[in-house]
Amino acid sequence: MRRSGCRLTRADVEHLRRLVRTLQHPEGCWDRAVREIETLLAGAEVIDDRSAAGDLVTINSALRLRNLDCGAEATYVLVDPSEAGHVENGLSILFPLGLAVLGRRAGEIYLYRGLSGPTRVKVEQVERCATPGNCCLALAPA
Repeated sequence: MRRSGCRLTRADVEHLRRLVRTLQHPEGCWDRAVREIETLLAGAEVIDDRSAAGDLVTINSALRLRNLDCGAEATYVLVDPSEAGHVENGLSILFPLGLAVLGRRAGEIYLYRGLSGPTRVKVEQVERCATPGNCCLALAPA
């Protein structure tokens, strides 16, 4: 299933391809995540890292999300799974929400299918960071 309007930087595509190679396991424990990443890669428009808009969610982006169904808001840093426990508010790209938000842009509204069912989520703000440790998370308040 192609995600309409999904744009991934070349760096994110390479990162995801390396992750898929790492996750492939004879017992199939990561098969679902691998399929979801492969589906995302197959449907994405790949763009040059330097031409990516500043409001595009990439790996190592800080972002503020709003649940439009209940109004709750949360701030995350989208990170590689190996960094999720080491970065404040780290959201792994392997989590369903992490993969769902990758390639989105500030202002975009999408339907996230979480454990409690479908939820409308809006990307309120994005801050691109060189590394997860240098995200200042000084996102403007709503």
